[in-house]
Amino acid sequence: ALRDRANLALGYQLLRENESEQARKYLNRVRLRGPFMQEALLGAGWADAERGDYEAALAPWLRLNKLGSKQPAALEVRLAVPYAFAQLGDRNRAIYFYEQAIAYYDTEQADLEAAIQAAESGALLELLGQADTHESGGWLHDIPALKDIPSGRYLVDVLAKHAFQENLKNYRDLGFLQDLLTRHLTNIDLLHGMVDTRRLAYELRAPGIRKQLDQHQAQTLQTHWQALDEKLAAQTLNKNPLGLATGKEQQQLALLDKVDKSLTGLPEGYKRKSAMQDRARWLRGVLYWQIQSDYPARRWNVQKQLQHMKQPVEQMLAANQKIEEALKTVPDSFDGYDQRIETLRQRILSLQPAILEARNKASQQVYDLAMQELGARRERLISYRAQARYALARSYDQLAGQSHTDAQP
Repeated sequence: ALRDRANLALGYQLLRENESEQARKYLNRVRLRGPFMQEALLGAGWADAERGDYEAALAPWLRLNKLGSKQPAALEVRLAVPYAFAQLGDRNRAIYFYEQAIAYYDTEQADLEAAIQAAESGALLELLGQADTHESGGWLHDIPALKDIPSGRYLVDVLAKHAFQENLKNYRDLGFLQDLLTRHLTNIDLLHGMVDTRRLAYELRAPGIRKQLDQHQAQTLQTHWQALDEKLAAQTLNKNPLGLATGKEQQQLALLDKVDKSLTGLPEGYKRKSAMQDRARWLRGVLYWQIQSDYPARRWNVQKQLQHMKQPVEQMLAANQKIEEALKTVPDSFDGYDQRIETLRQRILSLQPAILEARNKASQQVYDLAMQELGARRERLISYRAQARYALARSYDQLAGQSHTDAQP
């Protein structure tokens, strides 16, 4: 499309400089299926006409004339075709196409007047509503068609131009912002609901959490751990291996104590008393030796277990501390959220009137540009219609004069 635009511009510039042959070359390069095809066909015909080759000019002009388009080039070509026939001396065809052009211009002028009235009565705003895709940025690639409005095609053609697309882009961007703020305003109500839900959950759960904290489970575990650590330190200082005896070993020691007590209560003349006491001392010695030999390993194992217990206890204390602080600060945070949400609401409410005013101005700018363009088209149609009527009358006069000359003896 950019190459077609460049070739079209060069072709028309060469036409203005009376370089019709060179102009024809550039105009021939414009694609016949591109957006500038109609202007290229019109210009190609004028390039041939400038060289006096009206038969060649009729080829692109008649092709353009058959399209039935409403573009300015198609309006102008309805004057160019009978003009070429008139230059070729074919008065009958010239009169035919002039009459066709006048009828076409009359119909177009009526439709254009209807389009202007429709735009003044709000059809343009309806078109803007159809063009509002609730997206931001860029031109509108697919121009909508006004349904149930016969003259809507004029408004659609007007909005397809560059100046209108830029203003329409501003209109759509402002509409996108308007919808965005409306959605955010709806979301603010949802945020209030979320805060209320969290506040209710806090009020329901906080008493149970405080009750658990009041049981001081973490402090109890810490006290118990400290007692075990102090006990191990004292045993290490006193070097008392029996302090690390296992439960089974403690039962065995207690049993030996009972045996010693029972043996002590036996009469001195009891013959097996001495042997049994020796046996009890031997068992105590074996048990003590076993405990003492395992003492270093047992002490290291107990120290290791105490260290493993220390970290969870400290973590539990820290977690409880954080929970206590959170229980104190959460109510204030709810108030902070409410204030921030309400500030955001007020900011959105303050922006909405400004955006609405800006969008109304953008809509008015599009309306003014559209009315200017429609007015220019009306003036162009009036001019074409007047030229066609004048040329038709002149053709009739020339035809009548020729008939009068032919009728003389």
